[in-house]
Amino acid sequence: ASIKDVVAEVQTYVPGYRLLNEPQFDEPSVVNGGQHLVTTFIEVEGAGDYLPPYAGNLDIMTAAAAKVGDEIAKEVLAATTGGHA
Repeated sequence: ASIKDVVAEVQTYVPGYRLLNEPQFDEPSVVNGGQHLVTTFIEVEGAGDYLPPYAGNLDIMTAAAAKVGDEIAKEVLAATTGGHA
C-alpha cells in the first residue's frame, strides 16, 4: 500500500490524521546505513471529545485501540456465527 493509501485508511478512524507534505525519498548512503530512507511528516489533531485537540497523540492511541477492539470483535463474531459477522 502506498503512504497515501495508509493515511486514508487511518483517517477513517482518526479524522485529524494528516500528511503534511509529500514523502521524501533518500538514496542509500553512509549516513543512513546504506539503506533507502523515506521521511514523512504527519500531524494528528484530536477530536476534542474528552481531551483538548492538541492532544492528538493520545487521541490516535485511543482510536487505534478502539479499531483493534472492533476488528477482534468482528473475528470473534465471525468464528462463533459460522462466518457471518
